[in-house]
Amino acid sequence: MDFSDIKSKISSWWAFPCCGCGCFGLIIIILIMAFSATFSQHVGEQSLLDGGVGGELSCPTELDAQSAVCLDNYIKKAVPSSPLYGKGVTFVSAGQKYDVNPALMVAIGQQESLLGTRGAVNSHPHNYFGMTKKGGGYRSFTSWEEAINYHADYLYRVYLKEGRDTIEKIGEKYCPIGAENDPYGLNKHWVPGVKRNFKAIITQCPAFGQTTILAGKCGQAIIQQAAKYKNIVYGVYGSHCGPATIGRSSDNMKIDCSGFTSRVYRDLGLAPQGWCETTATILAGDSNLVEIPASQIQQGDLIVSFKPGQQRHVVIYVSGDVNVNSKFTVWHSGQCPGGASKVCKRTRKSRAPDQKYFRAKKCLEK
Repeated sequence: MDFSDIKSKISSWWAFPCCGCGCFGLIIIILIMAFSATFSQHVGEQSLLDGGVGGELSCPTELDAQSAVCLDNYIKKAVPSSPLYGKGVTFVSAGQKYDVNPALMVAIGQQESLLGTRGAVNSHPHNYFGMTKKGGGYRSFTSWEEAINYHADYLYRVYLKEGRDTIEKIGEKYCPIGAENDPYGLNKHWVPGVKRNFKAIITQCPAFGQTTILAGKCGQAIIQQAAKYKNIVYGVYGSHCGPATIGRSSDNMKIDCSGFTSRVYRDLGLAPQGWCETTATILAGDSNLVEIPASQIQQGDLIVSFKPGQQRHVVIYVSGDVNVNSKFTVWHSGQCPGGASKVCKRTRKSRAPDQKYFRAKKCLEK
């Protein structure tokens, strides 16, 4: 929001005659309305970080020092006086540690506190994202670094891990419209505001918009994304497609073979959010995939094994010969070296001709 606009509006409103407490009340209401696009109300502990990650809200795979510089430049341009300027490296490292897109963290901070210059942060140090405590009141932090890392961990642990992998889904819990502590209806501005900020960030800094895979790197991006699921236990977690997020090995989550491949493709924007394929739907013909011959197999493609009388299985191809009696390397959720069933990279013996090969249609466009 442009605060010069707010100033001009307040000046025009001030021209209306008023007196006593009624005038004060009117001014308060005006100020609340003027700042409604920047500040939101929360429910107890359910700050923006109450409550896994996929799509553009998980941490992009190719962030580097230049990405951090770009994020700092965005912060400086958006709010020149922001104390978060210079913390781009911290945002990137925290995002990589907890697998949260740093652009999301900055977008929320811009909505909540105008990047650390307004609101609760003035009385509760470093609380740029409006985090409240269970007992009421706002949290304080000893440094920006502590606050940023807490923010990333909380977003992953309470929102993204719960399956709230879009800004709209986060807003439903963090800033619900119609909440009792939102008498002026300000929460309706939270989702549009955060989305607007997020879009502005990835427009200026494309590296944070991970759904755009660089030309010629589709397979590489798929393999890098698959590796993030390493050690998640094989099995069904609530639904066929497994956990709604990338998880760390310490998390108590499970995912089956096609749930794993579905998540990896969805994370990278190669399939729509909510896409949940199975070996049966792949073999029947999936609009997001194209069947290819074995001779054209490339890194990141899917291989479905379907020998009659045996359980079907889908894997992500890494390297090797897929022809009869050959061996090739894959990422999959299934039995791994040592006997454990989990997500891992392993060598498999070819089941040709009882296997088919598929590529994401969007990878054909890269």
